[in-house]
Amino acid sequence: VNCHQCEELVDFNQPEAQLDHCSNNNGVRLRRGWQLADLHRGHIDVASLAAILSDHANRDRDCESNPLITWWGHSICNHGTRGQSDYVAEAPPWGSVSAEIFEPARRALHYCYGWPCGEAPQFGDQLFQSGSWGKFKAFALPAHPAAVTASSVKLEVVECTTVDGRITAGGESFLLRSPRDLGA
Repeated sequence: VNCHQCEELVDFNQPEAQLDHCSNNNGVRLRRGWQLADLHRGHIDVASLAAILSDHANRDRDCESNPLITWWGHSICNHGTRGQSDYVAEAPPWGSVSAEIFEPARRALHYCYGWPCGEAPQFGDQLFQSGSWGKFKAFALPAHPAAVTASSVKLEVVECTTVDGRITAGGESFLLRSPRDLGA
């Protein structure tokens, strides 16, 4: 969800962003996420998290009246649309741009550019989906030798994807390719 949840920061939310506000999508999406997590309790893995992030429950709920941002949907995998063929900058729909799953034990980030469900856009106002992967790809850091200390490692930022979803040469070097590596 897109609001603060910890006690120290929750007061920084706008009143209409609070999880208990009846009309926004934050509480709806969080409750659905917990409901699905409960179904997978005891066997949560990358595949089950990917399924949760691809969920469309509440997709048909009216998003025009969302007090946070009009046209921002209520499903976890949020396709944000006004149901129009054109994009209107003054009233843009909002939805999922990407989804991420961290797997610290494997030093991996499972990343999906676009909607993780794999569906194609239905309307012209659903921007940034032409390059959607529709599935997660795993990027992992190489293991560090035991002799390397944090102070001896020079950290550098590596751009792994472009803003339009292409994997860069740098990203290719971190990409895991086997089905096991992808959490399947």
